[in-house]
Amino acid sequence: MIKHNDDNDVIFTSSIDHIGPYFIREPPQQVIFSNNTGAVIYCSVSGNPMPKVYWETKNDQIITDVTGK
Repeated sequence: MIKHNDDNDVIFTSSIDHIGPYFIREPPQQVIFSNNTGAVIYCSVSGNPMPKVYWETKNDQIITDVTGK
């Protein structure tokens, strides 16, 4: 934002709003399912900047073949 004071000085101001990551819809702590049927797990997050979401196995390996949004 640019403002001028009474002496006609130019004053620049800016604002950055940071919002820590938070769950809109939190996934369950644990999901047990058959490999034949699979599972649907819902998770929705927000924040500024937008957080990155990823899924891990119980051995802390990131799962890369997840279908979804």
